[in-house]
Amino acid sequence: DKKTLSEAPVPPIGRAPSGTGEGFYIPVRPAGPREVDTTLEGLSDPDSPLISIVRVEPTYPANQQARGVEGWVDVRFDVMTNGLVANIEVTRSSHKAFEKAAIKAAQRFRFKAPVVDGVPQVATGIDYRFRFKMKD
Repeated sequence: DKKTLSEAPVPPIGRAPSGTGEGFYIPVRPAGPREVDTTLEGLSDPDSPLISIVRVEPTYPANQQARGVEGWVDVRFDVMTNGLVANIEVTRSSHKAFEKAAIKAAQRFRFKAPVVDGVPQVATGIDYRFRFKMKD
């Protein structure tokens, strides 16, 4: 089953705690507190961070699911100015069998590109971890 995770909270921007492999690592702005405007007026902000709009859960490979195999895949990609994902590459994975499903899911991600001085920017080198866990 595929599930759109748009209702899930967006992970924080910045570095995740060491060793967790969770969240986005987005080098768009220097680290530091920033108030985020979640109203529609915030869409016209002359400077705004990369915002996740749609995240898609990967399809669990049937052969791995039948065997009860769990795992993860780390991918790196760029976000173009139109919010589409490009240049997806697997950087690490626990099982090669999960890689194709992770790439397909990442292709369906959508973002609001970061904006600097009113101009949308390409965000490069975005790291994301897909987890494949059996449901209880």
